[in-house]
Amino acid sequence: MTAGKRITDILFGLLTIILGLLLFFLPKEGIYVVLLVLAIIFIVYGVKYIIYFCQMARHMVGGQLMLIMGILLVLIGFFALSLNKFPQKTIMTVLAVTLLIYGVIGILRAIEAKKGGAKKWRFKLFSGVIPVLLGIICIIFSTSDIAMTYVFAIAIILLSISRISNALRGQNWKKLVKTFDPHLNEE
Repeated sequence: MTAGKRITDILFGLLTIILGLLLFFLPKEGIYVVLLVLAIIFIVYGVKYIIYFCQMARHMVGGQLMLIMGILLVLIGFFALSLNKFPQKTIMTVLAVTLLIYGVIGILRAIEAKKGGAKKWRFKLFSGVIPVLLGIICIIFSTSDIAMTYVFAIAIILLSISRISNALRGQNWKKLVKTFDPHLNEE
């Protein structure tokens, strides 16, 4: 993982921890802020995939998948923007299903990593099982808006901590600091 990717993951993790805390302490109002941020993230990633398709992936085998992913992410982002008119229970159900899908993808990645002989497949499995469990708990508590919101807040805080720990794993700290201050003298 490059230093830029590590820094992006750490900053994104800190942002989502703040969103999780906001959601935890302001469950009624915080859900709309989280929804707005998630919608923006989906749209940005969708546009990123579409640009990648236009620049490079259209010449690759299976590159059309990048275009399809980009269009789907943009559509999901605009769908998430329109959810503010729905009741909170509907929003939380959509977010719980998103959490389930995220977890299943994490589990599939862990299985592929294990097949490929990767040593860190257990962390990926853990990062997939936790969202699935929290998504199931969210759906179980779907009769209570507040309980669902708290479970989702805990889920995004845990996923953010997982993302930050993954970014910090095996990092050469002097190299990371040098990306911020290139004039740093090594002693």
